[in-house]
Amino acid sequence: MLTHFGLEETIFSCINYLLNLCFLDIVIRFAVKNFGHYAIEVTWPEIPGNFDSYVISYEPYDEFKPNVRPSPVEIGREFEVRSLDLYGLVAGQEYTIYLQTKTGRDVSQVIQRVTQTTCKQLSINT
Repeated sequence: MLTHFGLEETIFSCINYLLNLCFLDIVIRFAVKNFGHYAIEVTWPEIPGNFDSYVISYEPYDEFKPNVRPSPVEIGREFEVRSLDLYGLVAGQEYTIYLQTKTGRDVSQVIQRVTQTTCKQLSINT
């Protein structure tokens, strides 16, 4: 008979610990690849698990601003390219970008987030 801290619980705890370590290693690599005055490119590795798509969103987001990347954006997990250009941004603005997964209609909690400020525009006084 197994006690509360028996072999079964110990094995289960070790497996969960290892899975969490692997998962954390994956999400840490969600990162900003490039950025400029009006755009930020994010990239992420393939995430293991049973889900249909990745969901990338960012804030602040102005849905009324023309020529801006909509937020959120859903990308099917079957696509091999796991990067996204966020364009139409404001120069010098700090943005927080979120990575989630989606299964059916259910969106996961935020897996990872990064913060990036776009480049400020330089003004030259003559």
